Amino acid sequence: MALQITANDIANAVSIGSSAFWYVRIPSINCPNLINLSSNAFRENKVLSTVECLGKINNIPDRCFYSDTSLTTVTIPYECTTIKAGAFYGCGSLTTFK
Repeated sequence: MALQITANDIANAVSIGSSAFWYVRIPSINCPNLINLSSNAFRENKVLSTVECLGKINNIPDRCFYSDTSLTTVTIPYECTTIKAGAFYGCGSLTTFK
């Protein structure tokens, strides 16, 4: 069985590094203290459906949510001014982006 993490497990994260949760099963993300998010951080997560709060990050890095096929809803902070190449590539279920 793959490692499973809940939104509460990473809720207090301030920084999430490159490829930190690649293939890790996290059904939702809510990180109000987040200020740094790196490329491939949540890549190919097949159960992630909701990203509610990404703190005060100012960019969504390349391939961050690449091929997260269950992702339907993303809410990014007002401070976010850049979405890099392939950040949401392969997220065919994404229907709400705020």
